[in-house]
Amino acid sequence: MAPASALFVNSSLYTHFLMQREEINKHKWILSEQKGEDVGFDYALIDWTLKHRQAWLESLKPKA
Repeated sequence: MAPASALFVNSSLYTHFLMQREEINKHKWILSEQKGEDVGFDYALIDWTLKHRQAWLESLKPKA
């Protein structure tokens, strides 16, 4: 049986989480640059979720 950590690394759910976290961190960087100070992960998470998450999810869907 594979160790638990291997199950996470090979999980599509975990991969999706990592991709989403990367997008939020990019958004955090952009917002922080605009404001001239670190806005924090929580602020960026909420802002990204409200403004960009739906479009990001749509961009992941396979095109027919």
